Amino acid sequence: MGYRKSKNGLVGERRWSTFCIDNRDLIAIVDLPSQVVETQERFEDFLMHGCLDHHNDPTKFSVNKLDSAKLEKLRELVDRYFEAGYFDPGLMVLGHEERLRLAKKYPDQFDESFGDD
Repeated sequence: MGYRKSKNGLVGERRWSTFCIDNRDLIAIVDLPSQVVETQERFEDFLMHGCLDHHNDPTKFSVNKLDSAKLEKLRELVDRYFEAGYFDPGLMVLGHEERLRLAKKYPDQFDESFGDD
């Protein structure tokens, strides 16, 4: 029996591919390795942990390696991620104030209780 991806899976993959193409300049400026943006799941792992905590990453890329200019571009990329309609995976790669700003800007993408702290 062969493996077939579901229609929703294919739509999600196309949507992620479009996001990466539309934001390739920012991805390049931040120097995100292809392993980090290969799939939405991998990118969300990075957003949650600042590295690929649950995926193999031979580059051992970490947000801690970013200088302030690249970190600013990462903030812009994350903003575009939410602008594109993606949901908060448990964003920890940015500071608390930045997470609050994003939760206020994109309330439908964050858990309702997030901004209550």
